[in-house]
Amino acid sequence: MAFLVWRNKNNFIKDKFNENFNKEFEIYLLELLKAMTVKILNNKTNANEIKDLVFKMNAELNQNINFSYSKLLPERFLNNFSSSDKNIKPDARKVKYLLYLYAHLYDDFSSDIQSHKLEVEHILPKTWQNMNFGEWNETSHSEYLEQIGNKILLNKLTNIKCANNFFSLKQEKYKESHNSQEVKELGNREDKIWSKVDIESRNKAIELALKNFINK
Repeated sequence: MAFLVWRNKNNFIKDKFNENFNKEFEIYLLELLKAMTVKILNNKTNANEIKDLVFKMNAELNQNINFSYSKLLPERFLNNFSSSDKNIKPDARKVKYLLYLYAHLYDDFSSDIQSHKLEVEHILPKTWQNMNFGEWNETSHSEYLEQIGNKILLNKLTNIKCANNFFSLKQEKYKESHNSQEVKELGNREDKIWSKVDIESRNKAIELALKNFINK
């Protein structure tokens, strides 16, 4: 991206930008985002990996070569983020990154989602409550709680308000959220129950969205 800025340095000096530059910059920004996402899903996120990726992009742009990168995703790449195995502890930063990316993919990057003070919210409450809880029991709660399909991003204040409430009560807070289109839709949906099927379906939706984004 630095090369694109350098190549258009006169536009920066004159504070003039043409439409072609804006389109080109957006195209390569998305390609860089895809490449970085592949690195993350392949557990290659150290500073050298990212630095080499950015250097490669700038070098290829300088040579008028289309930026190329591996689109190889590991089999069941979301397993680490949706497994019920308690021995698998997903990296919280990666979870947050994937949820933030999915929030944008959900509405095709049409929302200006503020990243400041976003927190991971567990739709199914984190603390098990030993009461009438529909299809849930303590065992199933433990199995589904940390799956990525059970997590969304909320701003800190809304997340605090949601506390450890049931889904139907959380929906009222989701409606107030300006975080993302998906959160608003969760708040307004007629079904007041958050089920195993909901979590499983969202796991698949996130996986499909990421695959489509990388291979688009």
